[in-house]
Amino acid sequence: MKSGDIHMFTPFLGQPNLLKVTQARADQVQTWVNRQHVEIAQPNPGRGKSRLYSELDAMKIGVMVRLAAFGISVVRAAEFAAYVDRRYRENKPIPWDEFTKISFISQMRPDHSFVVSQGAPHMNLGISSGDTEHMRIATFTEWFRGVAPSRRDGSGEIVPEARDRLAAAGIHAEPFLFFPIGEVVNGIRAQVSAMRMAEEMQV
Repeated sequence: MKSGDIHMFTPFLGQPNLLKVTQARADQVQTWVNRQHVEIAQPNPGRGKSRLYSELDAMKIGVMVRLAAFGISVVRAAEFAAYVDRRYRENKPIPWDEFTKISFISQMRPDHSFVVSQGAPHMNLGISSGDTEHMRIATFTEWFRGVAPSRRDGSGEIVPEARDRLAAAGIHAEPFLFFPIGEVVNGIRAQVSAMRMAEEMQV
């Protein structure tokens, strides 16, 4: 842990500020903490005392809130929170341009057919990074690239006959959730830092 990041692990955020920076609901946070879906710095503040939250707590809860809003199960969202926790405890900060993809494809069979996961979408923790401005959506929706025959020609254009042939076998573009985890955690860090500075100026 870097000495400059000491505040990240220290509980100091009251619930109103936590809810503001994470966009969470009070009952939502309470349920996640009670059921141990997310580990926080101060789970038991003591009788008659208000619970305080650390910067890292806010980052993890903020990530879970956004995933929950898209119908991702709390168990899957908790895995993302654990990933954020691990990165910062290992002193490996998440950069602004880091992202991941959550796909509805759970596994590919040897015959190139696939199984769509039931219930909550399959979580793909394949982390990548880069400027998203010029990324092609097909890179993510066409999940079968590299594991099935191509439906595109050398210039990248779709060949209708190839597309139809693959589609007849159940292979076509599928939904995905593009999750800019770097933007979320660093955006929350920036808000928390601004709050801390404002409080210090008032002292």
